[in-house]
Amino acid sequence: MPQPDEIERRLGRLQAYSRATQDWVAVVCDLSDEQTAKLAAICRQNVDRSQRKWLQKPRSANGSRNFGDTFPINFTLQPGAADEIDLVRFLKPINSLQSLLTVEQTEAFNAAIAERRQFQVDCMTEQTINIMDAELFLTVEQREHFRTTLPSRVKNLPGQSISLFPQSYFYKQSSIASLMQTGDHLNVLTDIQETRAQGFSATDRKNVQDINQRHLRLRPSESAEQWHDQLKQCAAIQRDRVYQACAVRASYHQAVDDLSESQTRHLMVAAKGVAEDIVRAWKKKTQNILTTITQRIAVRGGQFGGNVSFPARAVDLALIDQNSIWQRAVAKFANGTRHAARIRGESRRQADAATIVGFLDRELWLHQDQRSQLTKLVYDCVPENGVTFNQSTIHLADVALILLPLFRMSQQDVSMLTPPQQDVWKTLKAHFHFTERAAHVLNLANGGSMSIEIPK
Repeated sequence: MPQPDEIERRLGRLQAYSRATQDWVAVVCDLSDEQTAKLAAICRQNVDRSQRKWLQKPRSANGSRNFGDTFPINFTLQPGAADEIDLVRFLKPINSLQSLLTVEQTEAFNAAIAERRQFQVDCMTEQTINIMDAELFLTVEQREHFRTTLPSRVKNLPGQSISLFPQSYFYKQSSIASLMQTGDHLNVLTDIQETRAQGFSATDRKNVQDINQRHLRLRPSESAEQWHDQLKQCAAIQRDRVYQACAVRASYHQAVDDLSESQTRHLMVAAKGVAEDIVRAWKKKTQNILTTITQRIAVRGGQFGGNVSFPARAVDLALIDQNSIWQRAVAKFANGTRHAARIRGESRRQADAATIVGFLDRELWLHQDQRSQLTKLVYDCVPENGVTFNQSTIHLADVALILLPLFRMSQQDVSMLTPPQQDVWKTLKAHFHFTERAAHVLNLANGGSMSIEIPK
């Protein structure tokens, strides 16, 4: 049975969200006082029903993921806690709301819901482009092509959390790996980008796992020599992965900085050295861990129970831009490199801002004029070159993004929000205790706590 304070927190979260949706409908449909009162009763019934259902679930079902069902991002996933009390089903008003509306009000409601849905699709498109850009280094022209061709592929994504490497430990994520394989948006990719995209084959998920695996699996039936051979195979995969990641960077500079063929070849030669350098360091560190494990097993007489795994994370591709070999190579074209970085950084920053406002709209039920105002404010919260995620933060990308306005925007900044929306804003912030660099998550579903770094 949940504790009384947990029950109260969840109820308050549902009530704040419900009032925001109710207020949105009242404005869009220009409800009379009588209609508003009846809608309030419907919303109270929906909240009470959701709360009763939640209380009747086994504790393990309520806490099956690290984040509870009212946690930001997780709350508005479909299906989810917010979905249970929404006034919309299949882009139409729920039956109890429909019975209150006139024909004209229904038309106004449906038009507003359709517009909101399109806005969500546009935001998901921007997020998808940024996710793919992190791997493919897209030019402005390619981004624009993606922007016009991707919406038909992402139209069913609103209400989901998306990733090339989905997980369900914190909240459920959906894979967009198929978008790396098929679609008209891919027609503008270079050969180098296409090669990189093939590493994310949706039909070859084992390959996706191999190139991004977090652990090596050691089987009792295998010898230490076989384990070391496995490490060599993994290193070869990592070396090719790093090289391909360098190659798309070189291709991007060639397009944006108008590099000559010889200059581009210079970067491609450097890419091989970067791959060797980074993977050599990765392999040495992993080799030391493997040696320690084999020594411990030897002390036990060569016996250990079950399969063993140890941290053998895939190489963090962010190391490429920090690598001295790569830095020296691109320094030869310093002026152009700064130009290219500025262009890409601005594109990513704008897309991040759109993504965040999309997340906030799921929670706050924003009106069009509010979205415009928030977009400008949120843009100022996003780092100058957009947000870059590493291996340890990629699975919390959505939460990390929504932290930016929650951390950096004051109550005065959100004065354009209605009182119900401001109540939702306060419930969002209440999930975190902010320090200078991190947001400490309180009241995890498993009873623990954790910290999430605020992007900078």
